[in-house]
Parts: sequence; C-alpha cells; structure tokens
Amino acid sequence: MDIKNVFSVDTVNMKKLFADEREKCFYIPAYQRPYSWKKNDINRMWEDIVYGLEQLGSSEDYITFLGSVITMHDTKHQSIAPIVRGETPTKVMVIIDGQQRLTTMLLLVISLDNAIRKKLTKDNEIALSRVLDTLTFVSDMYKSPKGYGLNKSTDYPKIIRAYDDQWSTDDQGQYSSPIARLLKEYIDFVADDKNKKKAFVYSANNADKDIESHKGIKLNLDVFKKSITSFLKDKSDIHKIMIDNSVLLDVDESIFEGTNDNIGIRDKIDNNPDVKKIFVLLLVFRFVLQRVFVADIVAKKEEYAFEMFDSLNTTGDPLTAFETFKPKVVEYVGLEGYFDSKSKKYMEQIEDYLKLDPTRRDTSTNQLITTFSLSENGRALSKKLREQRIYLRMNIKTNTKEDFVKNLAIVSKFYNIWNLSNKDQDKIIISELKNDKVALTCLQFLAKKHTISIALLSRFYSKSLLEDSNAIEFRGAIKAVAAFFVLWRSARTGTAGIDNCYRKLMSQGVKTLELEVLTVLNRSKLVYHLSVDKKMQIILI
Repeated sequence: MDIKNVFSVDTVNMKKLFADEREKCFYIPAYQRPYSWKKNDINRMWEDIVYGLEQLGSSEDYITFLGSVITMHDTKHQSIAPIVRGETPTKVMVIIDGQQRLTTMLLLVISLDNAIRKKLTKDNEIALSRVLDTLTFVSDMYKSPKGYGLNKSTDYPKIIRAYDDQWSTDDQGQYSSPIARLLKEYIDFVADDKNKKKAFVYSANNADKDIESHKGIKLNLDVFKKSITSFLKDKSDIHKIMIDNSVLLDVDESIFEGTNDNIGIRDKIDNNPDVKKIFVLLLVFRFVLQRVFVADIVAKKEEYAFEMFDSLNTTGDPLTAFETFKPKVVEYVGLEGYFDSKSKKYMEQIEDYLKLDPTRRDTSTNQLITTFSLSENGRALSKKLREQRIYLRMNIKTNTKEDFVKNLAIVSKFYNIWNLSNKDQDKIIISELKNDKVALTCLQFLAKKHTISIALLSRFYSKSLLEDSNAIEFRGAIKAVAAFFVLWRSARTGTAGIDNCYRKLMSQGVKTLELEVLTVLNRSKLVYHLSVDKKMQIILI
C-alpha cells in the first residue's frame, strides 16, 4: 500500500497554508467543539512570534513552529451543510484538528492588518510602496475570492462552521458563527473606502445566537490589539534587530538607501514614527508569512484523519465517538427537518446524560457506547475510539435510523438510573421500580458488582417505557439477573464465561428478549455447574 494514498505530510508556513491557493478555504465540521482559546493561549502564540523576531539577530534560519494541523480534502463537498451547490470554494479542507490555531492565527492577522491600515496615509503609502505588497498576501489569508457571472466576484470568509454558516455569492450567504461573522465583517470593513484610517471594532451584542462565544472571540481580538500596541511602544530593541536583519525576511536592502529611480526610506524610518511603526508591523507580517510553520497533515478519508489525530494528540481532549456521530444523525434526518425531529430530542437526552459529570465525559461516553453495542446486537466493542466511531456510523446506515438513536438514548437514561442507584434512593428510581424494594436492593447490588448486566437490563428498561405493564418484567429481570449472578459465583470460583451468557441473550435482538427467555437460557447455563432444586428454580423465575 502506498502511504500517499492514506495521507500526506508537509511542513508549511502560513503563506502556503492560507494564501498561496487563493480559493482554498477551511471548514469546521459540526462535531468540532466551539472555539475556546483564552487570553493565556493568545499571549503564548504572540510571545512565540516575538521571540522568533528577536532570534533573527543571532540565528538567520530561526522559525516558529505552532504544531500540527490535520485536515481532509472534501472534493465532493459531502461534509458541507447547508450548501449552495455551485457556489462553494474551489478547494474545501475539513478541519479535523487545528481549529484553535487556525482561528487564532486569523485573529492575529486581522489585528496586525488593521493596525497598519489605521496609520496609512498617501505619503506613507508612497514611502513604503516597495514593501506594501505584503498586505496583498495578508488579505488572501482571511478571504477567498469567488467569481460568478461576467466580471463579477465576491470574497468569502476563509473559515466557516457547519450549520451556522453558508458560502454563497448572493443573499443566501450566511455567516453566524463567531469566526465567520468576524471575517465577513472585516472583509466588508476593508472594502469600504470610508473606513480608511479607522479602527475595526467587532461587536458581539447583535450576534444572532451564542453571544458568549462571540464575546470570547472579541476578547481575544482585543488581547492581540493590546499586545501589538505594547510591542510598538516598548520593544524598540527588537525593532532594531528586525530592521537590521530585514533582508532575512526578503526585504531588498536597496529600499533603505534608495537607487537612482527610488528614494530610500532610511530617513523616513528614522524621523517619522508612523512610517517606522508600519514598517515594523510589515516585518512582523513577513515573519508570520515566511517563518511561522505548522505540520500540514492532509488525510484522504475522515477516519484516517481521526486515527492520525488520536495518535498525535498528547495535550488536548480527543473528540469522542458520540461527538463525531452527531453530524451523521443530522445528515440522515436532513438539516431542515432535524430541529423538529424526534432524533434531535433523543440526541439531547444523550447529551444531557454526558454533561452530568464533565470530568468523566470521555469515560462516560466510552461506557455508554460499549454498553449500547452489547445491548443492540451483542457485540463487544473495545475502548478504541476508531472502532467506536466506525460502529456508530456503520450501524446507523443499516438500521432504522430513528430507532437506533432512540435505543442509544434509552441506554443513556438507564445509565443515569444505574449510577444513582448506588448513591441515593432517588424518586426517579423508586418511580421506575414501582416501589419494589427487593428489585431496588438487587439493582444496588448489581451496580456495585456486576456492570456487565447493564446492557441486558437496559433492554428490559426499554420495554418498560413502551408499555406500563412491562415494568413488571423490568423488575423481574433485575431480580433474575441478581439471582443468576449469585448462583453463578456460587458454582464457580470466578466470573469466567458469564459474559458469553449475556451476549447470547442479547444476540436475539431487543424485541424478542423476554423474561421467560432470560430465565430459561440462564438456567441452561447453570445446570452444568449446579444441581438446581425447586427452590432455586423459583428464585431464577
């Protein structure tokens, strides 16, 4: 197998990542968590860049490395929703890992760009004309041109998010996520000549939704602005290093002293503070474009991308199988119909359970999915994220989709009952067990000693939700499983082989499993190890 058919890896600078392919854009899929970097993260990125600028004085090949970015080239635009066919960017890269870095880099780019544009006058533009081409590359970092019609074009935000945003050349364009809305507003701001020499201000107050996320991105933008102001005011020693070594950033030395045809800018830099500040910021931009690198990993398939992410990820939290499953549910239901669907209600029930203890989110998700697979078709899943992701995605294709999601929600609800049973005789448990103290005691016993039974009991719990009469079977199943577990342990020195008993039961399917089947199959397993008299048979039943 040729590894190039799986993924490609290249070390690229920001110019190549963002600007060299003008119609290349990035797409944040629905399963990605919201942008969450805080002030400390912003300061760390800025400090890394400033440190790199300072090192130019002693190391002419110094670069700043920001880590890795993992994407998938969506050639058929299958990941994009909503979508206006024919109006998507030429090249769309789905972000698997690196959303925080990419978003933050564009916040820095906008902050630097606006800091320069505020100070530009006609005289300054003339003086710095030979280096202002940098701004052309900069604009290609945050916007992407889209041609349509005869001699018509519009500029798209470089990054948008699933469900919240939609690329389009007309009034179908929609940019509601924090990053897409910010980029679109800045694109429009720069395009308006009335805004020359004005400061760009992003307001979160009139955002359509998720005000806090918009406020967060505004705060980070403000952190960069303050850092740039402080850098221009207090770092004259670094400014000198940058100017003296500007040739390392591909600045022609002749611009300082001039030639027969061009006037040099040395005097302007020495005597005009604004010209010097603009020149310094242009050098910062050149450093970012040329000397700030990431490992650009492009996977051919989404699953390959996740596998790569799980292997490389050492500091962040990997996306759970449930988080990557959600957009598939939306896809199958349809975006327009999803928000009023039963599937959405079931997905919210699952999310509510997983939110109960945020510190155990990964563990709770892992347990839920492995239990569900055992309950649904008797399959024992490992704890590997890849296996769990594939299981959910493949099985929703082959099952009645709404029932599949519903059954997963029921298991999550039963887990809530199971977890509470060990801590408190909560009214929820009492209600579910119809004040059956024996069943409650058995459940508390099983919760401490026999978690393998969750999958089986969740099936009976599922039946109890369909018909009130089946609550009797649910309570009976709890007692039967507790009795079976005690008798099995009495007949053996351990629990070896008991898992297979449960898998055989559950392989029959949700609808066929009844209490009578449970007791008969369990008795057949025990008879080889224990002489069962009439009293014990009664206990089993």
